[in-house]
Amino acid sequence: MSGTKPIDERVRDVAEEYRDSEIEYQLIAYLIRSNPVACGSSQKAWFSDILLQDVFMVVNDLRMVMSKAMLLAELNTRGIIGKDEGELYEEVVDQIFNVDISTFDSKNTKHMMLQVLRLYETRNILIGCGDIIGSMKSFDLADAKQKLAVLGRPSALLDPENSGMYLDDYEARITSLVQRREEADSHENGEVGIPTGVYRFDRVVGGMMRKEFGVIAGVTNVGKTAAQIDFGLNAWCRGYDVLLVSGEMSKEALEFRCDSYLTQISGMKFRLATLVDKDYAQWDSTIAKYRATQSNMLYISAYTRRFTVENIERDMLRIQSETGRKVAVVCCDYLNIMEPIHKGRGSNWEEQADAVWDFKGLISQYDLVGWTASQVKDDAYAKELYDAQDLKYARAISECAPVIIALIRTEKDVIENRMKLQVLKMRNAPLPSRPIVLTPKLDIMRIHQDTTELKSLKGRKPDTLDSKKPAMAPRPRKTLHGH
Repeated sequence: MSGTKPIDERVRDVAEEYRDSEIEYQLIAYLIRSNPVACGSSQKAWFSDILLQDVFMVVNDLRMVMSKAMLLAELNTRGIIGKDEGELYEEVVDQIFNVDISTFDSKNTKHMMLQVLRLYETRNILIGCGDIIGSMKSFDLADAKQKLAVLGRPSALLDPENSGMYLDDYEARITSLVQRREEADSHENGEVGIPTGVYRFDRVVGGMMRKEFGVIAGVTNVGKTAAQIDFGLNAWCRGYDVLLVSGEMSKEALEFRCDSYLTQISGMKFRLATLVDKDYAQWDSTIAKYRATQSNMLYISAYTRRFTVENIERDMLRIQSETGRKVAVVCCDYLNIMEPIHKGRGSNWEEQADAVWDFKGLISQYDLVGWTASQVKDDAYAKELYDAQDLKYARAISECAPVIIALIRTEKDVIENRMKLQVLKMRNAPLPSRPIVLTPKLDIMRIHQDTTELKSLKGRKPDTLDSKKPAMAPRPRKTLHGH
C-alpha cells in the first residue's frame, strides 16, 4: 500500500483533532484585554495555532493590557508578521477582539487554561508515541524508554507566585514591597498588615499580612467568636472588605452581634428584644453613620449545615462579581466544624488536617487575611497558659497555621475583669515573652476595651502580664545607738 501515509504522520493527523480553537481564542482574549499577568501560568507551546503562539509571546513579554492597534504594531516591530502575512494576522487579531470577555474571571479562565493544557498533553503523547512506533526499523530501547518517561510526566498550570528562579524574581519582589508600602501609606496609621485592633499584638507582628491566617484557640465561651467579630469589624472600619462566615450561628445572630459591637448596646438586649427608645435611637444613628461613611463591604454568610472551604469560595466570588470589590479579610467561625473538600479519606485527624490545608489554600490563592478558631483539649481547660499541643488536632493545625493565639480566662481573670492573649506561634515575628493582658467587654463583643488611641508607647503602662512582682530594694537595718 504505497499510497498509505507512514504511521507517525497518521498519528499526527489524529493528534490535530485534539484542539479547541474557540477556547484558545477566549483565553488569549482574556489575557490581552483583561489580565496579562495571568500569562505566567501558561506556556506558548500549549496553543495549537502558531499565530496564537506568536500573540501569546508578545503579551507574555510585555504583561500589559493592549489595544488591537498596539498588538498589531508590536507584532510588526518584532518582525513576526512576514511578507504577505499582514491580512492573516489582522484576521486573527480581529477574532481575538471580537470575543465577549464580560463574564470571564480568574476562576473560569483557570478552567480554560486546564482544558488547553490537557489538549496539548494529549497531542504531545500521541505524536510522541507515533514517533516511537515510526522508528521501529531503527528502534532503540533506551531512547524509547526515555521518551516515554518524558511523555508520562504530569503537567500543571504554572504558578509564578509560588515558583520561579530566585534571581529572576528580584524585580517582582521590589514591586511587591513598593505596592505594600503604598497601600500602608494610604491608611491613616500607616500599617503594613491588616491590624486586629489589639495594640500590642499589632505592634509586634505589624498586623496580619496577606496570605496569612490565624487560629484563635480557647475553651468554650471564652470569646473566640467575639474575637473574630472584633478583628473583622476593626478591619472593616479601617476600610477593608470583610467576609464573616459561621457554621453554627444564623445570619441574623451574627448581625445582632455586629450591632452590639458597633452600638455598644448589650447583646442580651438584642437577644431578649428589650431595647428601649434610647437604644433604638442609638442603633438608628449608628447604622446611619456607617451607611454614610463605609463604602467598603461587610458581608455575612451563615451555613446551617455542614460546610467546606468551597462554600466560602463560592460566596466570595459571587459577591465580588456583584459588587466589583475584592474581599481582603475572611473570618470563619470555626475550624473544628469545617469539613474537608474531599471527605472520607482517613481518620478525624486526617480530615481536620485536610480542612486546615483547604482553608490555607483559600487564603493563599486569593491573597487574603484569614481568622478562624479552634477548641482546646479537655485536659487543657484548667491550665493558666497553653502550649500549641493543647489545641484539638494540634498537629494538623500547628503545622499549617502561620499564627496561633489563645484566649485564656481563669476564675481569677474573671474577677479582675481581664483576659490573657497568649501568642503560641508566630512564623515570621518573635513571640512575646508573656501574655498580653486584655480588658474584655464580651457583652458587646469586644475582647479589648482600650479607650486610648496613643501612637507612641512613651508613658504607656505595659499590657503584658508579669510572671512575678519586681524585687523590692532591701531596707536598711536598724542598729542600737546608731551603730
